[in-house]
Amino acid sequence: MRFLKCFGNKRILALLVLSFYLLSPVASWACSSMIVGKNASTTGRAMISRTADSGITNSRKFIVVPAGFYKAGNHVLQANGFNFTFTHDSYKYTAVPNTTRRSITNDGTLGTEATSKDIVPHWEDGFAFTHDSAGVNEKGLAVSGTNTTSLRNLTALGGVFGGNSPVWQEPCMAKVLLAEAANCQEALAVVEKILASGQGMGNELIQVADKDEAWIIEAVGRQAYVAYRVPDDSFCVIANSTRTQFFDENDPANFRSNFKPNTFAISEDIARYIDGDPAKGVNIAATYGNSVNGAGNTYRVWRGIQLFAPSLNYPALTDADTAGITYPNFTKPDKKISPMDVTRFQRDRYAGAGSGVPDITYSPQILANATGAETIEGSSMPADLTNYTIKGLPAGKTINDFIFGNNFGVRPSGHPTHRMTHVFETGGGLPPEIGARFFLGMGPLETGISLPFYGLITDTHPIHKYDITAISTATTGNGINSVPPDAEWIKDSAFMIFARLGYVARANRTYYVKPIQEFWRAHELRFFDEQVEYIEPELLQQYNKDPKAAAESITDYTMAVSDATFRAAIIILDALNNHIAAAPDTLFVVPAAAAAAMEEAHELAPAYVTDDEGKHKTIREILEDHGCNAGFGYFLFAIFAVLPFVSRKRK
Repeated sequence: MRFLKCFGNKRILALLVLSFYLLSPVASWACSSMIVGKNASTTGRAMISRTADSGITNSRKFIVVPAGFYKAGNHVLQANGFNFTFTHDSYKYTAVPNTTRRSITNDGTLGTEATSKDIVPHWEDGFAFTHDSAGVNEKGLAVSGTNTTSLRNLTALGGVFGGNSPVWQEPCMAKVLLAEAANCQEALAVVEKILASGQGMGNELIQVADKDEAWIIEAVGRQAYVAYRVPDDSFCVIANSTRTQFFDENDPANFRSNFKPNTFAISEDIARYIDGDPAKGVNIAATYGNSVNGAGNTYRVWRGIQLFAPSLNYPALTDADTAGITYPNFTKPDKKISPMDVTRFQRDRYAGAGSGVPDITYSPQILANATGAETIEGSSMPADLTNYTIKGLPAGKTINDFIFGNNFGVRPSGHPTHRMTHVFETGGGLPPEIGARFFLGMGPLETGISLPFYGLITDTHPIHKYDITAISTATTGNGINSVPPDAEWIKDSAFMIFARLGYVARANRTYYVKPIQEFWRAHELRFFDEQVEYIEPELLQQYNKDPKAAAESITDYTMAVSDATFRAAIIILDALNNHIAAAPDTLFVVPAAAAAAMEEAHELAPAYVTDDEGKHKTIREILEDHGCNAGFGYFLFAIFAVLPFVSRKRK
């Protein structure tokens, strides 16, 4: 394991590497995904992205799984009987798995780890790192986590729709593809192989991309799937519903399936047609999907089209339209989409959306008095608010301004249940070993930041890898989306730092969330510009000379950026707690110390650092100026004054 010595006063974090990570399988709740063709993006790269939404019991860590971690002949097992056998030693890949489950008490004390298969109904045959949702492997294949959908019950038809076969589910879908497949075509072959073995596929949709193409793969029945290649000039937003509208059975270069979905639907008299018109062909989403335009799904898809193709003036669809009217597979954007446009969409809460959809950018926090559980957007509004506390209701607004039908708002892509968010960019001249440039956020992105990474990295920050999940139960006083009180261990986990910050800040989105979000967004945009202009060109130049040295440098760089960001987040969290205690419901100002910590990360970019002769320094030289040297212990994470740079000059 490589480490980095860097940045002044530090403390050692002891990390225990466990041989089993035993976690329960969970549906993707209401995850939002977006996929963009390479010619529709500003960078000339295809993008796959997702917000992973779930309860606090499914916290995440960020790791690098080394090549050969799984051996040829090893098995991945699921409690339902699913079994996949690796055909070769696994590829190296990055991953964002769930963490070990533990109980907590009201004071934040950690309980014992849940390790029994009887307690935790998902395990693997001697393998660590379950639920490896989202990553990129050493061959250049990027895989986004799944988007859980709802399907019509067609079991009576038998065949690929019948039976009780074990199903391949979300907890190991990305893992299998990242470890086994080298590109999109091999990923499709893995799907075919699993279904041909007599096993099934859960109600899931997953995205894959490599240097040449990107595909959406989705289940339409227990042993039935369809897949379609993303057009290079278009985008698609996915929100927990089937998305394949048009399917061409005679075009395998762009459409794949293990059965003929159009022919089957017509022969079985279950077909629903595009716009209700048989001449336009079978609508796959409407035929095989259930509640395709449900309120929890449709507005996120509609919002994506509204933001990126406003000239279409596309209406929001409802369940009344499911007889054949669904959103098109893909849409051409009015202008090209950048990765930072995608992260903006991942934060979106319907600001200025119109069409009767309430703007919930500054919606209040509604907490159950007995448990502290939050009423989250898209969930049923409590019939009686007597036993609830409402925090942060904007001036001049009533709770009725945030009710949509019987729900508290409309579920947005920028939802407080984010466990992590990601955007992967593939192609565009990146060597397969680098694979992707990607932006990863931990916890709710509403009050967080997406940091830059590359597939070439060999390790992640210890705070990213901290292994803890707080199990929320009725006895802990913590609801499904709240986090425990400010126990010290929270600050050892990237996920818990940002989850706690989000929970505290949501007590007043106007005065707490807004300044925090503006702070992180400004730094996120700067990081993106630095990658495009300086970091990635330097990385590619170094990679062409010495791939190993390039891997070391970019690993050190991403760890240093993460380190500065975590310190800034803790400064903000502590300051916000103090601010609320001293002056609640007044404007919070992000401390200068947090800004100083983030400046350290930006000063790693060659844009801002030159040597005595005015020449830009390499990433490695800049890190060495800070005393950052591969091979030393990584003693991190104390707040300190900004260190002066050696021979630093501003442009």
